[in-house]
Amino acid sequence: MGEKKDEKRREKEREKEREREREREKEKDRKPPDPFASARVSVKNLAAAERYLNRELSWVEFNARVLEEAQDDSVPLLERVKFLAILSKNLDEFFEVRVPRLKGALDAGEDDVEADGYRPHEVLARAQSRIREVEDGAATAWNALVPLLARAGVRVLSPPEWTQEQRAAANAAFESMRATLAVKPLDARGPLPLLKNGQIFLGVATGARLSHLVLFPASASRLVKLPALPGAFSFARLEDAVRENLPKLLPGCSGEDAWLLRLTRDTNFLLNEEGEAELVQSIADHNHNEELERPIRLQHEARASCTVVNEIARRSGLGLEDVYAWGPFPNAADLFPVSGVDLPALKDPPQPALQHPTIASSKDLFEAIGKEDLLLFHPYHSYDPVVRLAEQAADDPAVRAIHMTLYRTSSTSPIVAALAKAAKAGKKVSALVEAKARFDEEANVQRAKQLEAAGAKVSLGVKGLKTHGKGLLVEREEGGRVRRYAHLATGNYNEKSAKIYGDLSLFTADDEITSELAQVFAWLEGGPKPPAKTTRRLWNAPDFLRDKLGSLVAREVEHARAGRHGRIVVKLNAIADRKMIEQLYAAADQGVEIDLIIRGVCTLRPGSGKVASRLRARRLVDRYLEHARVLWFGNGGPEQGQPEVFLSSADWMGRNLDKRVELLFKLKGEKLAKQVWDYLELQLADDTKARKIERDGSSTRVAPAGAGKVRSQTVQYERLAKS
Repeated sequence: MGEKKDEKRREKEREKEREREREREKEKDRKPPDPFASARVSVKNLAAAERYLNRELSWVEFNARVLEEAQDDSVPLLERVKFLAILSKNLDEFFEVRVPRLKGALDAGEDDVEADGYRPHEVLARAQSRIREVEDGAATAWNALVPLLARAGVRVLSPPEWTQEQRAAANAAFESMRATLAVKPLDARGPLPLLKNGQIFLGVATGARLSHLVLFPASASRLVKLPALPGAFSFARLEDAVRENLPKLLPGCSGEDAWLLRLTRDTNFLLNEEGEAELVQSIADHNHNEELERPIRLQHEARASCTVVNEIARRSGLGLEDVYAWGPFPNAADLFPVSGVDLPALKDPPQPALQHPTIASSKDLFEAIGKEDLLLFHPYHSYDPVVRLAEQAADDPAVRAIHMTLYRTSSTSPIVAALAKAAKAGKKVSALVEAKARFDEEANVQRAKQLEAAGAKVSLGVKGLKTHGKGLLVEREEGGRVRRYAHLATGNYNEKSAKIYGDLSLFTADDEITSELAQVFAWLEGGPKPPAKTTRRLWNAPDFLRDKLGSLVAREVEHARAGRHGRIVVKLNAIADRKMIEQLYAAADQGVEIDLIIRGVCTLRPGSGKVASRLRARRLVDRYLEHARVLWFGNGGPEQGQPEVFLSSADWMGRNLDKRVELLFKLKGEKLAKQVWDYLELQLADDTKARKIERDGSSTRVAPAGAGKVRSQTVQYERLAKS
């Protein structure tokens, strides 16, 4: 008995010691970290968690930067509304694509610490919390805009504010769509009816019980235009028009007991790539089986009944952490019609598209391209020459063949029409239409069928890869030989998005680069891969692009070690590839000066270790979406030779460098290199719309470089206009 008592006593003492040890560990955690600790060591000696930012959280911070434009009093009123709509559209994609992947990892029991120091459940919780903060800021911004818009004559009116004429218009809108409204009675234990991704609906309560759902057609515009005085614009919310007429759909029910909701679903799906027929069928199957898409998020108007919201969330398999409220607009993307009203004084000043001087002074596009390589800066330069190249190639009897990649196009693409016309005329037309382009899968299959019906040879992509590279190659017979003309770009072949996306276009007839592009097309069309030894101006992923980038960074390191000037400027949409990030860290450690201009995701931690002053990153958000991928390598400074400049379709992410067909191409000549340097230097001088990316991933304003503030997009347009 005594031995047992002694053992119990000793166990209690051991437990007390363990408790004291836990308290000592907690005390260590409570001590503030040394803010200068990481600055004293080389980046390579930092823990992995101190070298990387989390990708998902970085993406959310980019959207916090988008919100700043909606909050900025210096931004024209309707542009601020537009940025709210863009923010909402961006968040939709995050919940449709990124959140499902995090949840999928958790469902599979994968919750290990990643290289950035986070577990998936921590990333999800932090992202959801930060998004709520951003959405609260967006709701506050909208509430601040409402009286300003009203004074300018733009109003979104609630039913008590409707005039008799406006009420008649709202009732007419209801009657016109009445037949498309689906009224679904609910059984207390039965499943909910299919709620499609992004579809808005009313939850209707009878007494305290959710009794019906009223589903709106997917194509319904959220805002109804109402009669207004000349020069003024008034809108009603579609759900208000339905609520006012709800007794016509559900006798005895009141609109006061009907609340607007919206469900977001997982849009990731696996494609069968065994063959093109299987690929097309799996796309079709997905588009007709939306019930397989997992519910991810439930949005509701702030006034909605908690009982109704909670029941729909529960019956959709969602937790309270998946439910989001956002004032009167659960989906602020519905505000696009407001931002588009015809009030020029409330928008950015017009910037008519400019004509490139060489193209404008030439009678023939082939003649202009044949003289010299031409570089266009979109949207400042008109996109018409890109469309014209396809159309002229279709009409020119000397053109024998056209090869092209198509990732995203407009729904009425004149380029696709030109390719079809060329094929019908008997020209050889080969098009790779990427069927795996997210959100454009079905549309691209239809474009492929259109081209195939015209007689073109069409491929739906390379098995196991997405073809994201942008290239157009025209083969033309001249003087008894074939001469090639090419267009290579950083952006998609979409004449509509080219008006709002910042991208660069290269037109060239240079034999070296066009012959290398011809080898890439031969591979895409079923031939052998291009041999590495012939690559001098154009490199494709997944074969050569990563190695080329690595060699370029390594060369700058050698220059720095030799006491020459090592310098890198990289402009991308995103950087998240850890191998490339480690190469940049190592280069900065060796003395290379590096500037990054990253629009969106940046998992590199700027300001890390002893190289904080040599490795800088900034983010630029303005009226045009910065979309160009531009790489500038100093090559040791002027005394060693000319800097080398490259354009690319690829961001520095693992998927782009290893799992996609991407293109990196080198510009030729001092003239184009100077044009690109001036463009980059201007963005590095921007102290109006640029933000410094801090070590924790947040963005802070850039200190003004001088007396006058620099807004790079405005200055870029002015410079090109003068030239």
